[in-house]
Amino acid sequence: MKCELRENQGIPVALLALMAVATGLSVANCYYNQPLLGSMAKDFAVNDFSASMVATLTQIGYVTGLVFVIPLGDLVSRKKLILTNYIISSCALLAIALAPNIYWVWGASLLAGASSVMPQFFIPLASYYSPPAHKVRNVGIIQSCLLIGILGSRVFSGFLADVWGWRSVYFVACLFMLGCFLMIHKMLPALSTCSQESYAGLMKSLLRLLSQYPYLRIASLRAALAYGSFFALWSCLAFRMKQEPFFA
Repeated sequence: MKCELRENQGIPVALLALMAVATGLSVANCYYNQPLLGSMAKDFAVNDFSASMVATLTQIGYVTGLVFVIPLGDLVSRKKLILTNYIISSCALLAIALAPNIYWVWGASLLAGASSVMPQFFIPLASYYSPPAHKVRNVGIIQSCLLIGILGSRVFSGFLADVWGWRSVYFVACLFMLGCFLMIHKMLPALSTCSQESYAGLMKSLLRLLSQYPYLRIASLRAALAYGSFFALWSCLAFRMKQEPFFA
């Protein structure tokens, strides 16, 4: 059942729970591949570098989505934008599951990353519509599910791939995205836009923010370095675990 949302007036518990779960499942799309890189390399008969490009291109796609897709939320219906991303993500995940070669996986991974930015819609929505007394709590709930999705996706994909093969992970992930699409379509009300600027104007505003706020540049750099280190560890770990003495 859809409800009308107003600034600072609160979010129904069911909708908040849905956004939290959808956040975790959406961001997981970017990390399923990391434990699977060794299996992909073996399946497609490619070297480790070619397989690792799957993870790299997924993250490049995610950054592309953050920079170029998220600003569209100020110009077009956010609900339609979220639903569109779920459809694109579902198609990209299905394409990976059915991929005949590594190049197909590369392209679909780039698209999957770019369309998995839904958490960056849900977190601001939770903050905007929650009452002041519950803003921190509600944002914390969604942020916690974001981290659970980042970490839990690796455990989930590794376990599922060990039982049914790496392609099964993407079939299941596709079903997850379709389920999120249906639930969001049913429960999330229409959300109005809040900017009269053009898309080019919004993109320029990102540069203005960076130039006006030195702390924003420092925080962005720190986050990028920390994230890069974390990503490098997990991407390489899959290949190491395939070697002796682990043979995982």
